[in-house]
Amino acid sequence: MESAPISTQTLTWSERLLARLSRETTSGRFIPQIDGLRSIAVLSVFFFHLADQMRTGSTGDPLSNVTVSLVRRGFLGVPIFFAISAFIVGLPFARYWLEGAKRVKISQFYTRRLTRLEPPYFFNLFLLWGIGAVLGYWTLQEKIPSLLGSLTYQHNLWFGHFSTVNSVVWSLEIEFQFYFLAPLLTYVFAIRSPLWRRTTIAAVALAVVLLRDPQNRRVELSLLGQIEYFAVGFLLLDIYLARWKTAPPARRIWDWIGLVSWVGFFAFSRISEPQTRQSLLFALLLLAMVGSLGGVFLPRVLGNRWVCTFGGMCYSFYLCHQWLLVWMTPVLGSWTQSLGAFWKQFLVQTLIQLPVVTIITALLFVGVEKPFMRRDWPQRLVAWWRGLRSS
Repeated sequence: MESAPISTQTLTWSERLLARLSRETTSGRFIPQIDGLRSIAVLSVFFFHLADQMRTGSTGDPLSNVTVSLVRRGFLGVPIFFAISAFIVGLPFARYWLEGAKRVKISQFYTRRLTRLEPPYFFNLFLLWGIGAVLGYWTLQEKIPSLLGSLTYQHNLWFGHFSTVNSVVWSLEIEFQFYFLAPLLTYVFAIRSPLWRRTTIAAVALAVVLLRDPQNRRVELSLLGQIEYFAVGFLLLDIYLARWKTAPPARRIWDWIGLVSWVGFFAFSRISEPQTRQSLLFALLLLAMVGSLGGVFLPRVLGNRWVCTFGGMCYSFYLCHQWLLVWMTPVLGSWTQSLGAFWKQFLVQTLIQLPVVTIITALLFVGVEKPFMRRDWPQRLVAWWRGLRSS
């Protein structure tokens, strides 16, 4: 399942493009299907926000009603991201406990998180803060409290609602809380019995679901409010390492389980009772992700080089897509309304905006995010600055 990144020694234009757009990992190895799952997550969120910008409502057209029902479930892309983060971040810790791999140095872990994620995150917030002021959405001064809250990953806690500079970063604040606690949380993999280990992970997650207050917005926008999805990532990681020994079974039955579970995951999000809904989503997301790695067809699709390369750029895409939708959707809507049915308007908006957003965020990925994927970029920067001064 694990493979080396795409080689830069390529011949065709598509190979060169894929190499340019492929992310770099700290270890030099990655699991393509995990990046494929990132594609599902970020596209789901994209469709959700596009439908939101189009101000969807009740329609008389059955096909449009189906389209609305599907795309309005796209917010579930965020829980998929949470599960993926738990899998990726927990991987080196779990390998230490389950495989006897090298112990993770906590200082290096935190340093890597900060040097990898913070520069593009700060760049995005300052850029949107300035662009919003230039375009007249706000003044620089009035958005300082929201900007500071987001820069310090405290906006959800301070204000109890999404950032007004870039609303999508609410989920990144929760991810930050998980990163901070990950060295402690991953001690669960020290439990030697696989049954007890998995039972502990599931039991703690479901206990939090049943005990927390679903009406408390600050809790919802915290790690406690989304803990069951991170538990999914831990359970998937446990199965991947301890059960599969990093070699998924490649059985077609898991394709069917995965497909049915994906449908159920998005369908059961409409259940109104919060504890029942979250418990079902927890179980269905776990089955869906296990099927996505353990089957034959699904891993092949998710491991496609174009699919996983797109998923590897999801951080830049996620940070920037909503603002681009805010600007482009009304402009296109002035003439797509003549198409009548919502499903037609949505299709045309998607066919135009998705490539545009992908191209813009790909440029940001290459120019802003990818340079910070190199572990030694601070040393490179210092060497460049010294060379510049000496010259």
